This record gives sequence, C-alpha cells and structure tokens, in this order.
Amino acid sequence: MLAETWPASFCHINTCISPIPSKFSIHGLWPQNRSSPHTMRCTTDQLVENELNPLTPRIENVWPSLTGKNINFWTYEWNVHGTCSTMTTYDYFKLALDLYAKIDIKGLLQKSNLTPGTKSIKRIDIEDAIKKLGTGGSTPQLNCDKKSGNLLEVRLCFDTSTNPKYTNCPTYTNCPLDVYLPL
Repeated sequence: MLAETWPASFCHINTCISPIPSKFSIHGLWPQNRSSPHTMRCTTDQLVENELNPLTPRIENVWPSLTGKNINFWTYEWNVHGTCSTMTTYDYFKLALDLYAKIDIKGLLQKSNLTPGTKSIKRIDIEDAIKKLGTGGSTPQLNCDKKSGNLLEVRLCFDTSTNPKYTNCPTYTNCPLDVYLPL
C-alpha cells in the first residue's frame, strides 16, 4: 500500500514547516497493506542515511517531512514499515519512488474537474477518477480528517510481483460522502 498525503489537509491539523507542497506527497510504503501497524517493528534494522544518497534528491522532492527533519521521517517509515519488507533500504525507497511516479493523483483529479478549493467533492468521484485514469480500475482507499471532512490521504494498493500491478485496496474508508481538498 502506497499512502500519499494531501499536504494542505495534513497541515490543517498539524503544525507544518514551509513551504507546503501543492501536490500529493508520499506518506509511506506499507508492505503490510495496513494503515496502522504503528505498534510493531518487523526487525531492528536501522536506516543508514548514506544508502539513500543516490535517491535523496528524488526523495526530498516527493517524500518531504511536513513537520520536521526529512531524515527523521524517513527513518520512522523505514523502521515501522520498510523493515517489514524483504527489501534493502535502497530498494524499499526506490520502489516507493517508482510507484509514486506511476500516477499524479492531483493531475488525475484535475482532468476530472476535481480541483482543490472550498467546494466539496463527492468521494465517489475521487475514487472513480483515480480508478478510471490511474489504476486501471483498481479501487484506492481514501482517508479523511473526521472533523473537517478534508481528504488526508489516497492509498494505492499493489500486488507483490517484481513489476507491481495495482490491486483493489481494502474497502474501509472514514471519509464522508462529500470531502474537501483545501488549498
């Protein structure tokens, strides 16, 4: 499961550092295909920062920490999720970057006239736009802020093949029928 965050929604409920990205950014790649394994660690492998050096410019661009130091965020994601994969640190981060590059969620939504702003958007329209224009019919999972109805994340699921293909995500969502994509 690749979780992508809508930074404007995230920063409505968290104190963020500037600048706030205007596109979806990577939250994490979760090999467990679950959104809440935060109490488990699969191994105690530590992130070795220099292993990421060839990828660092790409990671900084699409996987920024919105609240602090990038390396702390990446270390957390590696420790909680990456160590649950059978991949090396480099391969885990490279796969996340490659999966992220497959589709531009904001661009897909804009092609369907679903743009950030003050008007609500039907949850089903967001799901349909991603299914039709991005994932070849596979259903994403949406995660929202329960108080505001702001779309926090779009989660995309993949099989475990060497060339990952989209699959349907678990059908759970906490989003209302009408959601918001704030600017």
